[in-house]
Amino acid sequence: PTIQAAYDAGAAGDTVAMPNARVLAYGTTWKVGGFTCLSRTTGLRCTNRGGHGLFLSRERWQVW
Repeated sequence: PTIQAAYDAGAAGDTVAMPNARVLAYGTTWKVGGFTCLSRTTGLRCTNRGGHGLFLSRERWQVW
């Protein structure tokens, strides 16, 4: 999914307005489209096969 797709789906701040949306539980890893994402209480970290990625939390975000 793209940022535009998230917006179109009803993303609002740190909330997605989709009552049926899946929740990635803390400690869970999700792999999709070449990305691996790990959910922790500190935030969500996603990286691609090339080592680039992003970190998202309520306090901050970072890309590399």
